[in-house]
Amino acid sequence: MRAASTALAHTLLGNLATLYEQQRQWSRAEPLHIRALHIAESFYGVDHPETTIILSNLALAYYQQGKLDDAERTLRRTLAARLKTFGPDDKTVASNAFWLARVLAAKGNYEEARAECAASLQIQERNVGAKALEVALTLEEFAKVLRRMSSNDEASLMEARAKFIRAGAEYTVHAKEIGRGIK
Repeated sequence: MRAASTALAHTLLGNLATLYEQQRQWSRAEPLHIRALHIAESFYGVDHPETTIILSNLALAYYQQGKLDDAERTLRRTLAARLKTFGPDDKTVASNAFWLARVLAAKGNYEEARAECAASLQIQERNVGAKALEVALTLEEFAKVLRRMSSNDEASLMEARAKFIRAGAEYTVHAKEIGRGIK
């Protein structure tokens, strides 16, 4: 396959898979992601950023279908590739750690889910700051894991911090809207 047609093929497959995902037709999206993955791996290589995007999308399709072992395996592979390509402080590594934590928690592996939440949180705080909405989402997920581990005091602290971040974000958005009306 020529370069342009290869790139187009995996892009079109990915777009169609995304359409199915938006319709919550995960089982129809999965084979398209797999086909796009094979094309990307052969064209770009296994650790290329384009390949890892497809892997992440495939992992989400697995997760949504309850195929937790497949989702975990795919997320671990994606995380390893992104660590190798981008290093440990990249936002895509944080995102992968977050989703891996969700999968591990769904499987009942709370200790490892806790570690992945902590890793994701640290990377996010370094990249976007301690008061970013992405941090609030991770704190909320972290709190869920901690509650399942009966670490309720620690979970309450995470929830309170997430609530504080969300309140600040809402205030900032509201203040910006008010500011637009002032001339």
